[in-house]
Amino acid sequence: MPAFSRFFALAALIVAVNGVCDNAKFVSKTTFNGVDFTTLECPSEIVKRTTDPNAESVCGAPCVFNCFHNVGDLPPTSQDCAVINNAVEIFSGKSSATFTVSPNHVQTLTFGTCAYFFQNLDSVPLTYCWSDLATNANASAATCFPPSSPPSSDATCGDAVAGQWVVG
Repeated sequence: MPAFSRFFALAALIVAVNGVCDNAKFVSKTTFNGVDFTTLECPSEIVKRTTDPNAESVCGAPCVFNCFHNVGDLPPTSQDCAVINNAVEIFSGKSSATFTVSPNHVQTLTFGTCAYFFQNLDSVPLTYCWSDLATNANASAATCFPPSSPPSSDATCGDAVAGQWVVG
């Protein structure tokens, strides 16, 4: 992919999560089987990146679905999201079943028109399960994207208990 296309894709990703994380700043990116795994920092405060083994686990925590109708934006294609689902299965099978996100950071997986993300809104590191990411992102899509009516362009599932995180 030419450098300009990679830059455009990253810029589109930052714009896509800016509704959840204002003025997101790029931290790192890895690509696996064509899916970009990106970390963005939400600059509401300066935080130290950690890999705290004592991070709070929010695996299995309930969430509430929200659909957003951004005028002019189209929902992602199901084929692009299927590629991310396959990558999530590989990540959870070949590495840890969980991942940790530092405070005020967003982890994203993107492919084509589709992006999955987990944003930590808390002041402590949070651990989340790969399987929950796929399950909640897919359930959000089923709730908000066609054939549901009216179709939405963005779907999230937010922490139903303490407002510590959001996934989409």
